[in-house]
Amino acid sequence: MTAQHFTQAPTAIRSLGNHPITRAAFSQYLSATGASGFAAPDAIARDLWPRDLTAQRILTKSDASVQSTPTHPAITGTSVLDFFGNLPLSAASQLIASGLTLPLDGQASIAIPHRTGAPVVAPFVAEDEPIRIGRATTALTTLGPSKKAGLIIAFSRELAKRSAAEAVFRQILTEDAAASLDAAIFATTAATTAAPAGLLFGVTPGIGFGGGDHFAIMQDIKALMTPYHAAGGAGDIAFVTNPAMAASIVLHFPQLTWPVLVSTQIAAGHLILMQLSAFVSGFGSMVDIDRTESATLHMEDTTPLELVSAAGTVADPTRSLWQTGAIALRLTYEMAFAMRGTGHVQYLNGASW
Repeated sequence: MTAQHFTQAPTAIRSLGNHPITRAAFSQYLSATGASGFAAPDAIARDLWPRDLTAQRILTKSDASVQSTPTHPAITGTSVLDFFGNLPLSAASQLIASGLTLPLDGQASIAIPHRTGAPVVAPFVAEDEPIRIGRATTALTTLGPSKKAGLIIAFSRELAKRSAAEAVFRQILTEDAAASLDAAIFATTAATTAAPAGLLFGVTPGIGFGGGDHFAIMQDIKALMTPYHAAGGAGDIAFVTNPAMAASIVLHFPQLTWPVLVSTQIAAGHLILMQLSAFVSGFGSMVDIDRTESATLHMEDTTPLELVSAAGTVADPTRSLWQTGAIALRLTYEMAFAMRGTGHVQYLNGASW
């Protein structure tokens, strides 16, 4: 059977010979075409070449490209704006919907010009009199490069058969994405090789006014407005805080016209002021939710490692989804964000209400 199917394989596969990569590609081909009853690719490689461990590792290594068979629909692509604009209880998703969003596909970064300082007032001019010369200074905000975020959930095939587990876990991944997005955007941390800087990085926080009452809320709002206007901020602002403090603002000031955005990732006592139109974000074209039953995972929820490092260190514990009859869902997306100009985001901590 092997020879028969090999003669039907694509020329690009047949021309490579018996290299482990060839055998891995051939196993993927047999799995995708159903020639081996839609068996997992690594199972096919193990049956055909039991001693070729390299080909099997290529197919089972968790950081390899995840493929799945026609009997298990694989990748669900979702529009980035549709996905991030509808995340539950996410202030960041509302920022994305309100601010400027730019595509970052095929680009490492985008330079965005913006004004520095406050707008110049244009005075009235008498008839036949000269018009004054305005002065404008500009700077550039760099958006990107985008950083990758992702999460994996694994569960048994029995659970999938006996419940709506897959639909439930897809929803959980969506909720985790909302929390992760808010935690990243409203962070005070500097940029790293893996993650962008939070919007609050480098912003000097104010200190909340004491008293915990109606007057304290007014004083805290004024404390944020002062540096915001001094930096030239004007226009469409919003406040961002946790659910309890958001409720206090709405109850004390039911006629407030500025929106109050709610995030579970804002710490108690923190209040943020932002200019919505100054927020800019960029994403790849798709949010991917991949499904597989044939990967090997390092079952670590904080610092996952390569299964086998270049130095020979073996990650522990690991799990073969195929061997243990399990399924994994993986959510991945790429994103970048920034504020167009300094001073257009302010925050304070220690609010007393």
